[in-house]
Amino acid sequence: MSNNTRVEGKRIESIYNDFLDKKLEVNRRYQRKLVWSLEQKQALIDSVMKSLPIPLILLAQSKTPNEKMEIVDGLQRLEALISFMENRFPYKGTAEKDHELSGLYFNLESIATTKHLLDEGILVQQEPKMSREDSLRIANYELPISTYEAAKSADIDETFRRINSTGRKLSRQEVRQAGSVTKIAETVRKISAEIRGDATSLDIINLASMRKYSLTWKNHNDEEGILVDEIFWVRHGVINRDDLRSSFDEQLVLDLLLDVLLNFEHKISSSTRDAAYKDGEISRALSRALNVTNQDKLIRQFVEINDIIENIVRNYSTETQWRGHTGKSSKNPTSRYYHVAFIAFYTLLFNENKVISDSEKLAGATRDYWKNNTLRDGGTWTVSSRKKEVNKFIGAIRGCFIEDSSPEANFDKQQIERLKRELLKYSAETQFYELKTGLRNYSLDSSKGKIQDARTFFKKILKTATAMANTAPNAEGVIYIGIADNYDTVRRIEEKVGIEPFDLNVRHLSESSSFIMGIDHELEFFDISLDDYVETMRRWILGDDQIDGEQFKRDLANSLDPITLYSDTGHRRTVIAIYPSSIDMPVAFGDSSYERVGSSNRKLSQSELFRRYDEFRFRSNDAG
Repeated sequence: MSNNTRVEGKRIESIYNDFLDKKLEVNRRYQRKLVWSLEQKQALIDSVMKSLPIPLILLAQSKTPNEKMEIVDGLQRLEALISFMENRFPYKGTAEKDHELSGLYFNLESIATTKHLLDEGILVQQEPKMSREDSLRIANYELPISTYEAAKSADIDETFRRINSTGRKLSRQEVRQAGSVTKIAETVRKISAEIRGDATSLDIINLASMRKYSLTWKNHNDEEGILVDEIFWVRHGVINRDDLRSSFDEQLVLDLLLDVLLNFEHKISSSTRDAAYKDGEISRALSRALNVTNQDKLIRQFVEINDIIENIVRNYSTETQWRGHTGKSSKNPTSRYYHVAFIAFYTLLFNENKVISDSEKLAGATRDYWKNNTLRDGGTWTVSSRKKEVNKFIGAIRGCFIEDSSPEANFDKQQIERLKRELLKYSAETQFYELKTGLRNYSLDSSKGKIQDARTFFKKILKTATAMANTAPNAEGVIYIGIADNYDTVRRIEEKVGIEPFDLNVRHLSESSSFIMGIDHELEFFDISLDDYVETMRRWILGDDQIDGEQFKRDLANSLDPITLYSDTGHRRTVIAIYPSSIDMPVAFGDSSYERVGSSNRKLSQSELFRRYDEFRFRSNDAG
């Protein structure tokens, strides 16, 4: 591993400026979640106030003109310091003499940067505030920073893995995941993020964006992040809230995948989990299974089973948790009980291709199931013991399932759930999310049109696709054709063709993302079938003379995916999804290259483009 390391003291004010300039980045492929509690953050600020030493922060910088730095060690500390500077929480001392300062917020007028943000209305001064002198003592505190230059992205992964390999700072599961680029590590990470609600389309994000995906422990209205008590695992008593800090949810997902992918071939134990990440029989078997298993399908299956549990508790139980519904009233975690139920549901739904015939009956069959049964918690869980419990659970609920006599209807339901998940995932990252009502020009007053007349407009969509792919290495985005982005557009389409939007009722999603108009009316307008509509787009992509990148064009054309939805009243809405993704270099469109900034396309200058090439080369050197 080639690196050039420098160690320096850097004032907190200077680090804050780096944060504002978006120079500090987080690699979500290996980095821990933001999990510090308010008390931990305040303890760090107390150390700074008292000029006590805090541990070294390790940053990595690529050997490119890019000034961005990846946080290898110190993510929790940096975020806590920056949050304090922005008045997100007050100081709280640990000694009796600190009483006068406790409850005071950083004085935003004490340094030029925060004063400017205060004057611009970006930051708001919370009261009561510290004196300028005390605030300057914090801003001028020198953090010990170690920065090294990495020749390639894989060097950073390996560094993170090595500094955490003893397990003293991370839990055993976090150590397994640390720096791992194996398929099982990626699958565990993606399923777990989907269930927690912190999935992102990019591995590399700036530190400011991490706040949206942090775990929050108290319900403060002004605090960004995901409330721990609302995460499925905690809400239903499967694991304790503090276990999320140490990624116990990811360990549970790994255990489930071992049974799903390897069909009860191995005991559940620490040694089996370790073997899943090391070269050997178990890891190779997992790789073979994942090579023939669609990762997105696995995610959908996990989500579907959890949705079944949610439905039972919400609509058919007197309890508010799955733990209580199944007869476990104590506050102890019930991960093994959940494991049994999950595998039983999985077997019936996906191995035997059955569907639920009576949800109320299923709720009755699972109610108090574990009341007089106890599973040993912790330690090795043998194959025979797991099989016995799963088979008993299947026997108790089998009568609530029937053969799937209407696979199309089940597929329609899956399509709706898939679109809901994608809308939630991408709408939080506007640079990778674009909505188009269709290809028709609604300003023209005609009842029929030719699909070829829409080609010029489609080129704008292609330009946006290249901009998404150029925004960052390993970027993935989505462009939906058939969804309106504002009510004025909806009203115009309603007046023209007399259709109303299809509402998915997606929780936590802005209402504009629910304006699903579909492109079905366009098929009639252009007098074309859906297959021909999609094939025309595919030909336009492959034959475009402005996109400079044959691989990108092939990938984009192959990503075209019609999503057909049906309402409860039988009305159909078809949406076309296009998934732009980065290749190993930026893609030109015409004589220029573009990136996405928010929901707009921005032209890259020549110097920016050179830096972007260096960044893509650096990330493409990743050994994974």
